[in-house]
Amino acid sequence: MKRNQTSERKNGIQTLIFHLFFLCLIMTLSACDKSTSYNFNSSSDALESYKDFHASMKVLSKVDAKTLSDYINKWQELQDTVFGYIKKDPHYTAHVSLPLDFDSITDSIRNEFIRLSRDYTMKDVALVKLNTSLFSDEQELMPIKDKALEFFSSLDKNKPFENDDISKLLLDYQDFLVTSEHKGFSNMENVNSFIAEEDRHFRSFLLNIDKYSEMGLGKITLITERICGNIYKEAYNDKIPQEEVLVYMSMRTARRLLMNAEVCYKQLKMGKVKNPQQANAFLWMIIQPYLSIDSFTIAMLTDEQKTLMTSIAEAYNNMVAELQAKQLVDDKVSLRLPEQIMQLYIITL
Repeated sequence: MKRNQTSERKNGIQTLIFHLFFLCLIMTLSACDKSTSYNFNSSSDALESYKDFHASMKVLSKVDAKTLSDYINKWQELQDTVFGYIKKDPHYTAHVSLPLDFDSITDSIRNEFIRLSRDYTMKDVALVKLNTSLFSDEQELMPIKDKALEFFSSLDKNKPFENDDISKLLLDYQDFLVTSEHKGFSNMENVNSFIAEEDRHFRSFLLNIDKYSEMGLGKITLITERICGNIYKEAYNDKIPQEEVLVYMSMRTARRLLMNAEVCYKQLKMGKVKNPQQANAFLWMIIQPYLSIDSFTIAMLTDEQKTLMTSIAEAYNNMVAELQAKQLVDDKVSLRLPEQIMQLYIITL
């Protein structure tokens, strides 16, 4: 078991590294094309503008999620511009004061955002994340995104597998993953074929989600993470197109997380919760989109997915209240999660 857990962490880290590599590549390309209205005369002038922005944040007492989103967007533009300017300064590497001052102001601004987002609800979290993606205007990837949208729309035509034998469904799912991992991924056709078939197995699982236990899903989760790591690795090694892999895999992740959250939300709404363990498990899966969907994946969401993400978030407090009334969850813990998710998001900006 320890070996499996170590392997799972290793593959998860590898996948994250490849994902971050692609994001950094795209952000670098975007930064080159981004024009701003800031005109600095010196590094000191740039840092002074950065300090002024921090000062404007300090005087705020409480802001709604829309206003916070606007401030975050302004900050991200200013942050990139100031950093790009001072990095060109010959003194940037010769003296540590420039990067230290920049980092100090950045940390102070983040602390102000955290202060202002205290007591935010899940609806606030959804609004902020949906409106602060750095990649929302990424035009270079739009042709790939449009093609991917057609692909994922076609997946709904493939009916889930129907089988009353839950163990058999799980075994078939596992066998499919093992076979896919063995075949490998040498082109996008392989990747798309895997995504399409995996989607059928996953939706079959969701149809019976209330009948499964965590014991039967451990191996499926482990193999899936290995496969995702392998796909990113092939893209990293230029065996398959990096941009296509990032777009398609991001859309796959969003689709799975939101379908899972929607099914769990409906199960809770219909009162199909048997015990505290199941209630907490369903609640945890419901918050996953708000916790796990990153800035790039936000930009890949469809309008329908954004609406779903918002509507589930709006219902979160009522869900918790109903579960608390049945003594299935601790509302003191559950109602604090949105604020913690918001803080984690701000720390990553």
